[in-house]
This record gives sequence, C-alpha cells and structure tokens, in this order.
Amino acid sequence: MRRNRAVKNMFREQLKWASWLLLILLFLRAGHYLLYFLFPEAELMLIPFIEASHQPAKIYMLLTGILTVFIFLELFVRHGQTRKLFVTGSAAVSFVVSALLAAAVYIMTGIGYFLLSIFDLQTVAAASFPFDGESARVTGFFVFTLTIWFYYIIGLLIAGAFYRFGGVIGAVFVIFAVVLLFAENYLWASETFLTGFQPLNIPAGILLLLITGAAFIMLIATFFILKDIRIKTK
Repeated sequence: MRRNRAVKNMFREQLKWASWLLLILLFLRAGHYLLYFLFPEAELMLIPFIEASHQPAKIYMLLTGILTVFIFLELFVRHGQTRKLFVTGSAAVSFVVSALLAAAVYIMTGIGYFLLSIFDLQTVAAASFPFDGESARVTGFFVFTLTIWFYYIIGLLIAGAFYRFGGVIGAVFVIFAVVLLFAENYLWASETFLTGFQPLNIPAGILLLLITGAAFIMLIATFFILKDIRIKTK
C-alpha cells in the first residue's frame, strides 16, 4: 500500500508539472497566432503546433528526469521503498506522462485546426495540421511519446551520476548524454520527424525500437548507479 502511494505521489507531481508546460505552450501559441493576424505583412512562420511543442517537451522531460532523482529518491528511501521501485516506478510514471502530453498536444492541434477551418483560414489550417492519412498520425504520436520519454531517461541517468559520483564523473555522463541527444536528433531529422523522413532512410519502427532499447539500457545503468548509494538526507 505504501509502495503504491509513493508512485502515485510521483505521478501526481509530474502531472502537475506537465500541466504547467501545456499552459505555457498554449500561451505562446496564442501569442503567435495574435502576431500572425496583427502583422500579416511580416510573413511569420507558423509551424505545426505538434512540431512546435516537440522540442520544448523534450527539454521539459529532460529537466523532469533530473529533478526526479533529487526530489523523489530521498522520499522513496525514507518511506522504506527500494531503489528498484524508484527506477521502475519513475520509468512507468514518466512514460504515462509522456503519452498524456502527446495526446494533449494532438487534441489541441485538432481543436486548433477545427477552429481555423470555421473561419476558412485554409493556409493557416494547413500549417497547423500537416498529416497525410491516419497512419502518419499514429506514427507521429508514438514518435512524440517515445522521444520525449527518452529525454526523461537521459535526465534520470545524468542526475543519478551526479548524485553518486559528484561533478567530474557527472560531467562525463553529461558529455555522453549530449552525444546521445545529437544522435537522436540526427536520426529523426527533427524538422521532419512527423513525416517519417530520416536522413539514413531507417524505418520509423526500427528507430523507435532503438530508442526504446537505449532507454532500457540507461534505466538498468541508473539502477546500478543508485542501488548502493547512501541517501543524502537533511
């Protein structure tokens, strides 16, 4: 029972943080639309909301992964929970949050497309919903979910390394993480990730499997880093 409570508390907090991210994204999007209509002569670029949300969601999940170690690890251990539960529970919670974030962004995109269509703003509507068929939407959803979750796991690994080893070795993990992030961005060709085009012509399904496999390897590494660590209680 106490185990479920710890995971639920983590889920509830991460959901609150994700809600703030969505509010910020909506606010920025509303401002972008306002500038678009007030200054049409400026020819502002109105990229799809899903694509505009992707990079901020990645950064958010990376920071959430880092914060999770420093905020929740001590709480888990203080309440008699294992490091294994912390790592597995964190991975499960963050995956659900990633999927909910992706779903919320897709729903908002659909609502925006509908509202713009009412006013017959075809150019803006086309730029806001760049899909060709149902399969592209489904693929895009899984890409969005798994790639931002991948960033969370990297954040978890970085924070675990800093927590246990300190600055020098932690910095080595940061360099390793940067290499992974550059590789992920290159493989997906971030500017066209929703269309399924990759510079190496690797099928989207294979890339998703690679990302998932890399995430699980990092989760295992995070567990071994944290399993014998002395918790820094206040």
